Amino acid sequence: MIKRMILTSLIVTFTVTCLFAQGLVKTGGFARLTGMGGNPYVMDPFFNTINPAWNSVYDNFILGDLGSAAGSPFSAGGFGQYLSGSFRVGQNWTLGGILARNDFNGMSIALLDPGSNNSLGIPFPGVVSSVNLVRGPGSVVPLDNNVELIGTYSFGNTALGLGIAYASTTNDFTPATGTSSEGAASQLGFNIGIVSVITSGITSTGSSDLPSFSSIGAGGGLNYQVGDFLLAGGVLFSTNSLTFASTSTSPELSNTATIFPIWNFGVEWSLLDWLVGRFGYVAFTGSLSQEQVGATTTSVDEFVNTFFTPPQRGATLGVGFRFGDFSLDATVNEDVLRQGFNVVGGGGASFAYLTASYAMP
Repeated sequence: MIKRMILTSLIVTFTVTCLFAQGLVKTGGFARLTGMGGNPYVMDPFFNTINPAWNSVYDNFILGDLGSAAGSPFSAGGFGQYLSGSFRVGQNWTLGGILARNDFNGMSIALLDPGSNNSLGIPFPGVVSSVNLVRGPGSVVPLDNNVELIGTYSFGNTALGLGIAYASTTNDFTPATGTSSEGAASQLGFNIGIVSVITSGITSTGSSDLPSFSSIGAGGGLNYQVGDFLLAGGVLFSTNSLTFASTSTSPELSNTATIFPIWNFGVEWSLLDWLVGRFGYVAFTGSLSQEQVGATTTSVDEFVNTFFTPPQRGATLGVGFRFGDFSLDATVNEDVLRQGFNVVGGGGASFAYLTASYAMP
């Protein structure tokens, strides 16, 4: 007899980005965006994780997120590290990719097992963790080390991009005698995007339905630039819903997180030829609806409450260092300013998140 648990996730996204022609500096990343209040209204290479067509804009470019502190000061292996690159292989084509871990910061096919790192904003630990809670710890090995390949094709003022990501794990046990077991998980993602410039759980004894997830977001903002001064900001609406299929002992249950408004504002300006300063503000207000089985197996109890996120909402600070074609961007720990001269020789971290990038000549 063989017990099998094979989990397969398929993620498909489609993104269209229209932008006004403006000067492009090949630098940025998650640290820059965080320093500007988690701002989605600026041009930045981090957005190739959402729309692969950005690799055509940021061609011949390498970006490495060094992440944030993983624990005690000077500990190795910062949280949220990933590597991204794009290389032009002809007048109209680029090839590149992304190497991401299970602590990736963002919502895209580079994110493994959505929910496992509290990325959905609703109470769901991810598919693998949910199965292991039922089948026993370690039945399925959590996904890690996601590989995404990205290709783009440009024509005129438009670029098309395609990203394909895949990760998998296995956990098989075959004893000399007795029952063997097989646990496997895999995730396959497809990401299709356009950038255009405007001028002017399963076993051998049965089956069950896995939870379904949907996400919808919309918003608007402004991007205003004069010289080396950039002002960007706006408001977003987002709703994420997770639905569990009905069973013999439970009706269909849904958890929904609706977030509105999501405020993001940020400014960026040159302090010196080699130093860039940033300031931002971010604030979310949301409503969480959770359903659970009521007094009978056919009734549903619903709980609705307001929540505020992210925990670090409020003002953000950032800096960027420019050394020719090499850039180092950092989110500043604002407590550094509150500490004053006490920071000299102190044990606190000056930078909360770091991104390094290099634009090939």
